[in-house]
Amino acid sequence: MLNAINALSEESSILKIGLFSNPILIIACIMSLCLHNMIIYVPLFSSIFSITSLDYNDWLLVIYFSVPVIFIDEV
Repeated sequence: MLNAINALSEESSILKIGLFSNPILIIACIMSLCLHNMIIYVPLFSSIFSITSLDYNDWLLVIYFSVPVIFIDEV
């Protein structure tokens, strides 16, 4: 999701364009996060997809590997 938001423009910085310059992309990212959380935390869907829920440390690991994409592209 962060990579999609970061790819709003190839020439300009996300700070210059603004995070909410494409509201449809923001809505799509929010919907995608909601669906991911539904699959992870609703027992019916987690059993269908054979996955377990993520704990706090797992979410920190996801953020740890996701956020640098923004900084790398901005540099």
